[in-house]
Amino acid sequence: FGQLQAALYIDRQIGNQRNIAARLNHIGDIYSLLHPGKALKAYKESLALNKKFGNRKQLARLYSKIARMYEGLGKNNKSLSFYMKALSLNKDLKSSQAVILRSADLGLSYENIGSHSEAYDFYLLALKASKKNFKKIVLSKNTRNVARVLLKLSKYKKARTYFTRAYNIDKELDDNYLMADDLANKAIAEVKLFKYNEAIKNFNNALQLLKRSRAYSFKKLIYLES
Repeated sequence: FGQLQAALYIDRQIGNQRNIAARLNHIGDIYSLLHPGKALKAYKESLALNKKFGNRKQLARLYSKIARMYEGLGKNNKSLSFYMKALSLNKDLKSSQAVILRSADLGLSYENIGSHSEAYDFYLLALKASKKNFKKIVLSKNTRNVARVLLKLSKYKKARTYFTRAYNIDKELDDNYLMADDLANKAIAEVKLFKYNEAIKNFNNALQLLKRSRAYSFKKLIYLES
């Protein structure tokens, strides 16, 4: 880290703007885990320089990083604003992977502050984009996100449908833990819909899957330690 700061000092002396921007981004990454305030300062200076260069991909990345730092500092409105900027730029750049990630980030940010209708809109956007992505693990996560927030919006019938879809995807992925989570949440929706027999069945199936998942993890741990 000392060498990086020394290199930054030299670049400032000779006025190498592109190197300064790159090093500030790297410094921000180092600070990001433990010192969000310092990371934010580095990222914002890098952002200002990258605006001069017109590096739109890097701008989109920095918008996202800045949003994450504001989120860590509890400044939700600023975080949402920068995630929005990142998403808008990613759409312009037709970066499908980034659109999925930023839409999901916005969904989670809105969910965390209790704005479940907005969370649903962005989770649904992430889900629609991930259908074109064809990565089942991404499709699974975004389907579950939509289902979870529908449950919070008391849209139990719809939530049940989406948890069923998530379960079917997770079954293809052969992930017992996620399948158990899907069934347990589906059962909660079924209780709210007065479908008690189905709810009991799904709760029991979820418990069996969890036992299987834990047994597998325990066997794997023994194997790794042997």
